[in-house]
Amino acid sequence: MSAELLGPVGANAAEGYAIALQERALLPRKMVPAAAANLLAAQHRDSQRYALVRSGKYKPPALDFIPGDYVYVRWSTVNNTLEMPVHDEVLQVERVGLLGVVVLIGRDGVRLKR
Repeated sequence: MSAELLGPVGANAAEGYAIALQERALLPRKMVPAAAANLLAAQHRDSQRYALVRSGKYKPPALDFIPGDYVYVRWSTVNNTLEMPVHDEVLQVERVGLLGVVVLIGRDGVRLKR
């Protein structure tokens, strides 16, 4: 439809221009209801998701780490909003314990349990 709006009018006579402009004026009337329907559908999806998350029934997917994964480690305390809550270093998962305790290895070979 945008090609119809952006293309040349195509007629040399003044009557041809008037007819072409009238046809172009009707195009948005056809496009606006479709766009409004898309917006209503998106709004409905958003409100359903908000209601689900706030109801307590939504459970985020569990993070399952496997040996060989690379992870960042969050800081336990952040002093202000300018600090990022993630360390700069990337650690590799060595093994995952039964209770979810993960043994991580740094680039220098130091092991951490988190």
